[in-house]
Amino acid sequence: MEALELMAIKINTVALVIITFFALFFYFYLTTFFKNKSSPSSPVPPNSRIVLITAHPDDECMFFSPTLASLLWSKNQCRASVYVICVTTGDYYKKGNVRRKELLDSCQVLGILKENVEILDNSSFPDDPKASWNLDVLSDVLQGILNKIQANIIFTFDERGVSGHPNHIAVSNVVKQLFSHQTSCQVYQLESVSLVRKYIGLLDLPLTVSSNKLTFVSSPRNIIRAQQAMLTHKSQLEWFRILYILFSRYMFMNTYHSCK
Repeated sequence: MEALELMAIKINTVALVIITFFALFFYFYLTTFFKNKSSPSSPVPPNSRIVLITAHPDDECMFFSPTLASLLWSKNQCRASVYVICVTTGDYYKKGNVRRKELLDSCQVLGILKENVEILDNSSFPDDPKASWNLDVLSDVLQGILNKIQANIIFTFDERGVSGHPNHIAVSNVVKQLFSHQTSCQVYQLESVSLVRKYIGLLDLPLTVSSNKLTFVSSPRNIIRAQQAMLTHKSQLEWFRILYILFSRYMFMNTYHSCK
């Protein structure tokens, strides 16, 4: 009987410690968010024309939703014009038409106008991790679209592509090459973090906010908005992506380094 009572005390103590930890952490998150909310969290000047360049449908919410939500829904932002260029239709499993619609639905949830979404479909850069893209052709295509938009800020992947996907890395390389000698456009590359940091969700917040990098942290409402956007990609909702939605820090926060 005493052993059972002792075990119950230990379980209650552990539970209390866990609850206290998460309560304190949630308090830290909220106070950090509202502190950031009172001052601009990004160097986005008025009337900016911002372009997110991704490789596949679902990249926009899997990796960049804190950025998009902050730019489009936070009161302290300047309501810049935001565009998305997706280099492929996501046709690796022959679902390109389905994934094209899912991307448009996701962008609508995130607050991006349908006419501001450009989805490329070119055999020179297919959705295939084993394919070698024609980077010169992609560079020319992107240059034409960006000139038309008159973009002055670009967000995209860094040289590790967050997940190491070759298509992500190819997008990063093309954008970096395209703007390596230009000063008219500022390029920000999404920081690829270690595997541990990638899947600890909000627990990565102390490391994120203590960095000197350009940072976007989603509000609780924007976290829900990002999850709703991800749920529009029904063709991609395998069990491991459900876990990703719940635990990946990229659903909660983004950090960037400048390409220049």
